[in-house]
Order: sequence, then C-alpha cells, then structure tokens
Amino acid sequence: RRGVFPAIWMLPTHQHYGSWPASGEMDIVENVGFDEGVLRSSVHTGRFNHRTKSHVLGTIKRPAAHSCFHVYSLEWTPDRVSMF
Repeated sequence: RRGVFPAIWMLPTHQHYGSWPASGEMDIVENVGFDEGVLRSSVHTGRFNHRTKSHVLGTIKRPAAHSCFHVYSLEWTPDRVSMF
C-alpha cells in the first residue's frame, strides 16, 4: 500500500519551453505515503526528471511530519534553488 501523497509544488503559468518537464516544476515539499517521516524536495527539468532516470532530489527526515505544524520554504537566487 502506498498511502497518501501530500505535496506543495509549483508549475509555470506558461509553458515557454514545452510541456512537462521541459518548462520545469519545483517540488517544495512532498511526502510519499510509503516513506513516512521522510520529506523530499526537487526540481524537474527537461534534462533532470524521473522519466529519464536522472531525477535529483533532496530528502530530510522529520519523524513528526504527520503530527506537528511545519513551515516549508523555497529560496530562489540566480545561482541556486534551496528548499527547507
């Protein structure tokens, strides 16, 4: 059983570079139901995505992710995207 899949993510309003994943997607936080207490963040692009098995993601363990309030953030600068 895989469970629920709560997520906060962003897609572009206009797909200037083509359909997903070419125009990008930012996953600020996701929690896959079968991996309780592990939070994931990632950026999907035409080059880096799960379809081409080049998906890059960051994970952090939060055992209380299901029982406490949390604040999640994304900082986007010209040279990096940080999610925490």
